[in-house]
Amino acid sequence: MTSAKKDYSTSPKPDQTRKNLDLEIAPLVKWTLIPENLPEIDGYEVAAIHLRAGGASTEYYDWWRLDDTRTVFAMMTCSGSSFASSMLLTYMSGVAAATVPHGEDLGQTLSRMNQAFAHYHSSTNWLGTALIMCVDAHKHKLLVASAGHRWPLLRDGAGEVRPLDDLLPGLPFGLEEHVAYEAASIPLSEGDCVVAYTDGVVEAMNAQKEFYGVDRLRRLIESPASSVSDIVTKVQQDLREFTGDSTIRDDATVLAIGRGSAI
Repeated sequence: MTSAKKDYSTSPKPDQTRKNLDLEIAPLVKWTLIPENLPEIDGYEVAAIHLRAGGASTEYYDWWRLDDTRTVFAMMTCSGSSFASSMLLTYMSGVAAATVPHGEDLGQTLSRMNQAFAHYHSSTNWLGTALIMCVDAHKHKLLVASAGHRWPLLRDGAGEVRPLDDLLPGLPFGLEEHVAYEAASIPLSEGDCVVAYTDGVVEAMNAQKEFYGVDRLRRLIESPASSVSDIVTKVQQDLREFTGDSTIRDDATVLAIGRGSAI
């Protein structure tokens, strides 16, 4: 009996396969993490931009409607930049999607996400950050919890901007498996606008290797704007102007939520 033989000489080597995944599939995966539309919230305006860097996904955002008055937004970043990190973000988005709609405490949601992330951290050196915000359009308040993520900026009706850095900080994902997170409550007055963003925005670099920075972002948000969408569009245009021909190193996301359509 003649045995069949298999020739593996032309099979791609592991490193080659990994490179192909990073270059060809990872960029496709990242778009599955970005919602195609944004929610309509009575009395509020929501706007967002997501600027994609080349290669694998390093961040995502999403939203879920809990009921007629409450809507939850989540934003997450991962320090990895490969097909594997894209799949991790996909997995984490699933954990959030399975947890958030049940309306449990935002701090508990972050704790569950951190535990899920920790299973991967045992074999990688990745860290993750997350920001979860719940808009209550009836009580006009914002619940917000952070796991090592940059705190949002709050632009009030007078146009003054301040960071919400007086809230309780939380550890990034991956440092410890069991972490307790707490949510803070922020009242939203008419004309208030909360702007959340990722590191990819403030760490964008120009040809002179200068960072875009929080100060520049803050000044831009303070400038006159006709709407929430106008603020987000201005950030996008200013980022493009700042970086010029330089390709952004990381994905960059801005999510703005304002009470009232006019700012």
